[in-house]
Amino acid sequence: VDVTIRDSTLRSVNAVSGVRAIDIVVQSSTGVLNFNIRNVDAQNNLFGGLNAVHSTFTGTVTYTIVDSTFSGAASGNGMLFQFTSTSSAAFRFDFQNVTSENSSQTGITFRFESSGWNQGSISMSQMMLSNNTLDGLYFFLSNSRITADISIQDATMFNDGRNGLFFDTTLAARSNITVTLDRVTLTWARTGRGLALNMQRSNYNFSISATDTVMDRNAQDGFYFYHYNTDTSKGNQRGDQVFNFTRVSMSNNRIGMQIYTYNTNENVSGWWTDVNINNNTQQGLYGYAYLFYNYFRNPGSPVTYGPGERNITIRGDRVSISRNGGDGIYAYDNYAYGYFTYACNPVCNYYQYSISTLWELDFNNSHIDGNGGKGVYWYGNYGFYSAMIWHLTMRNSTVNDNAASGLYAYGYYLYSYAWLFQ
Repeated sequence: VDVTIRDSTLRSVNAVSGVRAIDIVVQSSTGVLNFNIRNVDAQNNLFGGLNAVHSTFTGTVTYTIVDSTFSGAASGNGMLFQFTSTSSAAFRFDFQNVTSENSSQTGITFRFESSGWNQGSISMSQMMLSNNTLDGLYFFLSNSRITADISIQDATMFNDGRNGLFFDTTLAARSNITVTLDRVTLTWARTGRGLALNMQRSNYNFSISATDTVMDRNAQDGFYFYHYNTDTSKGNQRGDQVFNFTRVSMSNNRIGMQIYTYNTNENVSGWWTDVNINNNTQQGLYGYAYLFYNYFRNPGSPVTYGPGERNITIRGDRVSISRNGGDGIYAYDNYAYGYFTYACNPVCNYYQYSISTLWELDFNNSHIDGNGGKGVYWYGNYGFYSAMIWHLTMRNSTVNDNAASGLYAYGYYLYSYAWLFQ
C-alpha cells in the first residue's frame, strides 16, 4: 500500500475527542505500507496533527515526512506513532524539516508497548519541537523488545514543559538502541531535563553519541540517566550504556549530568572531547550506585544468587567541570552489600558473594576548578564483602581554587576489603 499526501492543508474544527488531521490505524496486517507526506500544513488541530496506531502488525512500514507542520494540538500530541498488541514490525521513519510545537502533550511520541520485537530506524533533520507542555520528543518502550538506530540532526527542543528529549523504558530485555545527536539543542526545559533516559526493570544496550549538542539551562539536569532495577529476576541480564560526547555542553542547569543506578548489572562508559559541564547550581557530575547481592539471579535450576557490578569508565580530553555551585564531581557509592555465609551447596563451605562498583576517570588537558564544594568527592558508604573501586587519572590538568578540598575520598563502614582507592 502506498499513500501520498502533498501540498495540502488539513484542518478540523470538530470538537469530538480523537478527531485529528491525519488518523492511521493498521491492524492485524503483514503488508508493506508506505506513507509519504510532503508540504502538509496539519497544525492547529485540537487533538493532534498525525496519529498512527499499529496493532498486531508484523509487516513493514515507512513514514517519509518532509516540509510539514503539526503544531498547536491543544488537547493532544502533535504527532504520535504507536506499535502495540504483539506487533513485530520492521519500521522506518524519515523526517526532514518538520515542525511540531505548542502542543498540550508532546511534539512527537513513539510508543512501543506490549509488543514483540520491532526493528528499524528513525532519522530526523531540521526539526523544531519546542514549547510543548510535556516533551519535545518522547520515546516510550514497555514490555517489548526493540532494535533501533535513531539519528537526530539540526534539531531544536527548547522550552518544553518536561524534557527536551525523553527515553522512557521498562521491561525491555535484549533491546539495543543507538542514538546519534548532531547539532541538537536541548535547552530551557521548564520542569525537567534536556535529555532524560529512564531505564526500569531490565538491562539492555543503549548508546548515545552526541556532537555539537547543547543541554543547557534546564530546570533539573542537562543529562539524566536513571536505572532502577527492582525486579530480582533481572540480574541475569547484562546491559551496557555508552555516552560519547564531542563538543557538548551541559551547563547552567541544576546538575550538569547525573547517573543514578539502583541494583543494576552494567557498564557505563564514555569518550568525551571538548565537553563543558560548568556553572550548574549544584554538582557538575553526580553519580550514585546502590547494589545488593540478592537482587542478582543467575539462570538455572535451582535458582542461585550471584554478584552484580556497576562500572563507570569515562575518558576525556579538554573537559571542563568548573564553577559549579556544589562539587565538580560527586561520586556516591552507597550500600554495596555483598554476602558471606556457610552453606552446603554444592559442598559445605564458606561462600562469599562480592559485588563491585568501579569509577575509572581519566582526564587529559582538563580542568575541575572553582567549584563551590570539592573538586572531586568520592564517598563510599556501607561496603560489605564487596569492592568499591575508585581510579582517577589526570594529566596536564588542574583541580584548583575549589571552595573545599581539591580531591577528597571518604569511606564509612567499609568491611572486608570493601574499598580500593588509587
